[in-house]
Amino acid sequence: MTIIDTIMIFLAGWFLGRAYMEYQNISKLREFMRDIKDDYEEKIILIENPEKWLKENQATEATVLVLEKHGNSYYAYDNVEEEFICQGNSFQEIAEKLNEGTGNRKIPIAQLINGDEIMWAVKGKIQKEAVDDTHSN
Repeated sequence: MTIIDTIMIFLAGWFLGRAYMEYQNISKLREFMRDIKDDYEEKIILIENPEKWLKENQATEATVLVLEKHGNSYYAYDNVEEEFICQGNSFQEIAEKLNEGTGNRKIPIAQLINGDEIMWAVKGKIQKEAVDDTHSN
């Protein structure tokens, strides 16, 4: 085996390794873009037409909850039923607790009102992030 053969084998291996890395990166990027697209389309439907989103996700209505901040915790109240629902240290934690269920109620979809901020808690996630999670009333 000559030095030229060794160099050619090295270069072939290097090029094949780079091509495989490029293939892996493109595959991961495509998967990431597909996830973003699905998430983006759902958020657009939710923001532009919440009623359509609720219907497509087999929900008849969303519960409207009012949030109050006391210390480091947020308290969620259902003003219609005049009922305390749950508490959490962040909007995300409130959304997760609503989805898991508290007491005898599971609320997968809720509109959360914190002062003049309005967001949606949908299946354990905040769909429209609040600007400031530490805002107090």
